[in-house]
Amino acid sequence: MVNIFTDSEFRGTVKKVCGQTSIIIAFAILNILLVLTSTEAIAQDAVIESDPIEVDQKFIQSSLNAYANARSRQMESLNFSTVISSERLGRFADYSVEDALAHVVGVQAGRRGEINLRGVGYNRYNVTVDGVRMGSTGKGDRGFDLGSISLDMVQEVEVLKVLTPDMDADALSGVVNLITRRQDINERGFSAILGGGGNTRYLDLLGPDNRASLSYWDNPTEVLSLSMNLSYQVDRRGWESLGVGYDVINGQDGMPVDVIDNISPAIQTNGQNRIGGNLRLNYQPNDQTTYHVQTMINHTDRELIRHRNTLNTQGDWITPDNTGNQGTYDYDMQLQNFNIQQHIVQAGAKHEFARINLDYNIGWEFGSIKEEMDNPHFQWSGLEYAINWENRTKPIMEVTNPPLQRDGTVNPRRVGLEHHDRILERHVDNTYSGRVDVEIPFTLGAFKIGSSARFTSKDGFYNDSRYTIFGPLSVGTYDRARYDGIDIFDQEEYRIPIFIDPYSARAFYTGNRPRMQRDDDMHFENSEIGNYSAIENILAGYGMTTLKLGNLSLYGGIRLEHTGANYEGRRPLFDDQGRLVESPDSNVNASYINLFPNAQLVFSLGSQTDIRAAYSRSIARPDYNRLAPFEQIHVQDTTIIRGNPSLDPMVSDNVDLLFEHYYNDSGAFTLGMFYKQLSGFTSERERITNIQEGEFAELDVLFSEGVTEIPVQERIYQNNDEKADIYGLEVSWQQSLTFLPGFLSNFGTYANYTWSQSVLDVDYRDDDVRLPGQSPHVLNAAIDYNQGRFSTQLSYHRTSSFIQNLRHTRSMAPSIDQNDNIYMDRYQDGWSDLSFTFRFRVSNHYQLWADVSNILGEKQIQYAHTRNLYPVESEMQGGRAFLLGVRYDL
Repeated sequence: MVNIFTDSEFRGTVKKVCGQTSIIIAFAILNILLVLTSTEAIAQDAVIESDPIEVDQKFIQSSLNAYANARSRQMESLNFSTVISSERLGRFADYSVEDALAHVVGVQAGRRGEINLRGVGYNRYNVTVDGVRMGSTGKGDRGFDLGSISLDMVQEVEVLKVLTPDMDADALSGVVNLITRRQDINERGFSAILGGGGNTRYLDLLGPDNRASLSYWDNPTEVLSLSMNLSYQVDRRGWESLGVGYDVINGQDGMPVDVIDNISPAIQTNGQNRIGGNLRLNYQPNDQTTYHVQTMINHTDRELIRHRNTLNTQGDWITPDNTGNQGTYDYDMQLQNFNIQQHIVQAGAKHEFARINLDYNIGWEFGSIKEEMDNPHFQWSGLEYAINWENRTKPIMEVTNPPLQRDGTVNPRRVGLEHHDRILERHVDNTYSGRVDVEIPFTLGAFKIGSSARFTSKDGFYNDSRYTIFGPLSVGTYDRARYDGIDIFDQEEYRIPIFIDPYSARAFYTGNRPRMQRDDDMHFENSEIGNYSAIENILAGYGMTTLKLGNLSLYGGIRLEHTGANYEGRRPLFDDQGRLVESPDSNVNASYINLFPNAQLVFSLGSQTDIRAAYSRSIARPDYNRLAPFEQIHVQDTTIIRGNPSLDPMVSDNVDLLFEHYYNDSGAFTLGMFYKQLSGFTSERERITNIQEGEFAELDVLFSEGVTEIPVQERIYQNNDEKADIYGLEVSWQQSLTFLPGFLSNFGTYANYTWSQSVLDVDYRDDDVRLPGQSPHVLNAAIDYNQGRFSTQLSYHRTSSFIQNLRHTRSMAPSIDQNDNIYMDRYQDGWSDLSFTFRFRVSNHYQLWADVSNILGEKQIQYAHTRNLYPVESEMQGGRAFLLGVRYDL
């Protein structure tokens, strides 16, 4: 029997919740003790330090130095870059690198943190750590999970938007570089952070959040320096959602009419345990030679749990004010566990000789993601109901014979475990890399040449199964169960009255596996083509020159990359009964060469003002799971599904302009414009095509005498002739307002705005559309206040709505157009967030801090074409997230 909480288990759960709450109380007590301890430290500091004002000035200067270091990196970079300093990062209520990137100009972030740099698309950027490229953690793609990296491991975040010839070119929109090492280690330092908190709405469901980190840097000897970080985080978040299924049927007069099919309230939780560390050693035996070794290890366990009720009309289509009696009540719980690992090891050296500078390194980068998913699905039938959908975003279904009462009890009827879905998935990326760079300085600049090699293996395993159990199954007697249920969006009609314990459900599957039967046909059809392996060897060489002619600096060069690859997939064949006949491996070699020209100039209007212009080219290689040479032939369904190892990379030609002015107080104003032309799009195409007898031997059984050609349904990935033009404007302003009178001089600003547009020419549509994932307006605004030992900041973020995905075929939408079919593209609502941070240094060594985020808690709606007519799903992250703690600096 599936474990629904019994009375004793519920009491145990309450004890667990109380125990979790006690952890937060313990943190609060710890903070109080630290404050008391700090008070003594203040007194001791007062004896040692003659002037407290000098102590405050020391910390103010430390903050200014952090700003200045970031500004220097940004000014001196050959790239168009944005650098966020450690001091600025510490002012936001962020957990992960993904959270922090939402505040960077040019970055568009989805509600769940998905990063889209300059609107080009998700996962179209590279991620490096101190310049060392990270291994991919994508599930068949080339993506990076930046939500798995704690912000406490990072000193600065640098976003490079224009590549130079000495950089890997497969970063279509740019590079996110995480800087973990101290830039100027000239003394011993130590910093520790400890904190805890949670979400006010979901605390009893999720438990508390925790945060702890250690940083240490030192010069043990005159020739040796080191920097290290350790971090541990528990980050838990919750979302409520309401899905609505609309459809279209022909009414009594033959005209199309909207109907509603289902309503599905749900709650999903996301818990992440992040633990990681990094270490860098620098050995400098003389002024001309430096050796370094660095390593990073990051491990994240992520747990996604969803509880969802679905009220189905079961084909008894509902129009306004109608009732039905054939509905079903479905309850499903989904448990997903992800294990994400990222490792980096690199060693290298720099030598300055009389006429040349030599730089070389070798490294190993590893990334992996493993998923285990369980999804049991229960169903009650015979519902009697009525639906009111005057409010199409939040329709109400009234059930007159509910299977579950508000107190959690169930009506006396048998319950069916419809099925138990289970997915096991694993993707592993191993990369070995090396590079050599030679720089030859001369009077007006320098000439630089170099070469690099990257050898990558990527393996994917996918197993998708559905199980049913022999004989009827009774869920048993429902007690009040977990947390007495939840009203989604605070509405009783959307109540989820019971929760199946997810790990008990997994244990039920394990214990009853002998009684369950797997749907083998479905398993092989869903799983076989998801298995792949790839080996990519990328060899590159480049040459570039820098020239400085008075106030004008010129940079230019060219890069050549050769890609040699071997891709493996499977070729499953299903017979006319839908049964797997065979699944042999398929192996294909591929190779291609790309050339990347690059030209940039910088004109200085003064020591603090520059104008930059650049032309560059970059690419995005196709995802591994599309390059795999799989081919699935299904005789019963007359379908062919194929991968394509001959896919070419997507190419972006880029033009950038930038005006930047830096203030004396480390502030800056920048105004930039960019234009990108994308070509070589890869898309999934479904089409009906005619095949000849003998073209696919497996389908010859479908040919009858005298028939030489039959239609089949084909799905394939291919490059197309589509092009997209992307253009935009980026404005940022950061400044301490010290020129204002009185207390106003303590205020400072951090603000940026990104406007972008795109025109995508789709060959199967007459209208031009915007690229999916591109939000035309992104705004970040923050005001901070600093006075002595006290600082605080109020931050606001706004991302406007965007197209989530494009529809390839037209469909009826009578509320929009009664006569013609239209493209019902899917849109995602915009979202806003308001956060508040507080910092107070109680002594020379101790600082109290507090963060509050998700203050607005807005609802967000996904919709098809028109928001108020065809909403698909409403979502809300409720409650207020808070975190408070103490920081110790030596």
